[in-house]
Amino acid sequence: MRRYERFVEIDAPVERVFDIFADFEAAPHWAGGILDVQRTGRRTFRWTAETALDIDVEWEAEVIVFAPDRRIVWRSVGGDIHADCEAVFSVTPADTTLLRVVRGYDTPGGRTGRAVARFFGRHPEEQLEDDLAHLRRLAERSRRMGGGRVPPGRRVERDEMRRARQEEPRARYALTPREREQERERERERDRQDNRTADEGYAPGRFLYRGVDRLLERPPDERRGRRG
Repeated sequence: MRRYERFVEIDAPVERVFDIFADFEAAPHWAGGILDVQRTGRRTFRWTAETALDIDVEWEAEVIVFAPDRRIVWRSVGGDIHADCEAVFSVTPADTTLLRVVRGYDTPGGRTGRAVARFFGRHPEEQLEDDLAHLRRLAERSRRMGGGRVPPGRRVERDEMRRARQEEPRARYALTPREREQERERERERDRQDNRTADEGYAPGRFLYRGVDRLLERPPDERRGRRG
């Protein structure tokens, strides 16, 4: 599978950028060629995209890593094409968000960039760059507009406010908002436990359950390190 990588710096909090990216069902707002995304399970989504062949393609994707404000990975598990995506979020010294995205495609026409371009009608590198530019504008506009509210002492035209609200992604995530906040709290609790462990000299091997891939599978009690 051929993969393509791009970075973008966004002048918005990492939580905001993560929430927009994680709202897969709103991806058609900023991802070119994506017609529809529907949630089919707790960690699965059906993606529909247009092609240059006058046909639409679908694939089922499973979210295999969901680390709030840090990392998202999904991969196709069935459908017309093979695809995967990884997004890594980090905070810069200037308190902006650095987003790294890697996309992979394996289309019926072949794996090269030209083959993918013939299939989708656009070279994947150019498409990824444009998509991240759209996402950046959406996140930065939402910050300037205060999430659709007029900042004090600033006049905003009514039609501009309406467009901003229309482009605002819906509140749907790979996890529900409540589950997402629970995962954030568990991450903070694990960090606190690790700090205590370092201070008390526990064996580091007791905390190998921190693997992100197991985060959504194990109940909290089984993920906590225990003294032997």
